[in-house]
Amino acid sequence: MFNKQIRETVFTSEVAARLFSNVTATNVVDQSFLTTLRALCHKRLPSNETVHLNCRTLYLSEQEITNE
Repeated sequence: MFNKQIRETVFTSEVAARLFSNVTATNVVDQSFLTTLRALCHKRLPSNETVHLNCRTLYLSEQEITNE
């Protein structure tokens, strides 16, 4: 879906973290997904609900990926 990494956007700045306090993330390397998530979810989430994205590195061998 995304072919370039976005590291610094309006939706991922410190100010955005306060404005979008109901959509948060940890360990995000490529900020493009968090940016999109905030843009899409912010107005759709009730004020008492939150979304938290927790990213982690997953190591798979080529064989594990190709052998479904």
